[in-house]
Amino acid sequence: MPDKAIYTPLRKLSVDGKIKAGTMVVHRAPITDLQLTVKGQEGSFRIAPFSLKAYQGAISGNAEVRVKGNTPATRLDMRINGLQIGPLLRDQLQKDILEGTTQATIQLNMTGDQPDRIKQSLGGKGELLVTNGAIVGIDLANMVRNVQAAFGLAQPTSGEKPRTDFTELRIPYVINKGVVTTPDIRLQSPFLRLQAAGSADLVRESLDFRIEPKFVGTIKGQGDTATHKGITVPVLVGGSFDRPTFKPDLKSIARQQLEREAVQKVFEKKELKPYKETIKGLLDSILSE
Repeated sequence: MPDKAIYTPLRKLSVDGKIKAGTMVVHRAPITDLQLTVKGQEGSFRIAPFSLKAYQGAISGNAEVRVKGNTPATRLDMRINGLQIGPLLRDQLQKDILEGTTQATIQLNMTGDQPDRIKQSLGGKGELLVTNGAIVGIDLANMVRNVQAAFGLAQPTSGEKPRTDFTELRIPYVINKGVVTTPDIRLQSPFLRLQAAGSADLVRESLDFRIEPKFVGTIKGQGDTATHKGITVPVLVGGSFDRPTFKPDLKSIARQQLEREAVQKVFEKKELKPYKETIKGLLDSILSE
């Protein structure tokens, strides 16, 4: 636990002022046009508002920091507009996992002044929207339509790093004690729609998600007149942040196949043959939900 004496000078401090900075670097992040107003005394400080520019985007919001006790407590309310998330992740995490233009609303509260303690206490909610981007290192479209190639059961046909391009990725989330839970992630691309739900444990750095795919029937106007149908493969995501795992949900695949076979038997009945296309269309609609 931090020594209470560390924060004694801050409890005696009274401040009411503004800070401006043209260019600076914070934890490898280049920042410009920083402006903030700070007021506080007796160990309670409010930064409202603050604004800055970074990674081609704008960030604004307000924050409150309290150091009245042994453990500092922080609350943050922030909005992000137009930020390029790829360079940010490469600078801060040394990872190339996501690209795109980002809009976000973020509400966080935390206690502590050490990374482990902060992650354990982290709570809040918000929504992340990334447009015209890509998930790097994963080809979700291939995973959900080709079990062998997608999950390492066949030899790769290209040395290129896999990626999933998308037009929109929307992630609403809630954080409780360092566990980020999202009930309805949605990804849209020209060929594919994905819904996912699950959680990411920031303390244990573990993943637990299930991805439900749905192919777009056609993308007319983009040179594609084919109809994309068939059994798609739900994906189970697990493992750790450093080594995520991707597995096909075989139970779901088997269920889809059994349902199709059952309906095919129904088609064989003479009295129902005139309704074959109607029943088949209804089945495809149900299984694609």
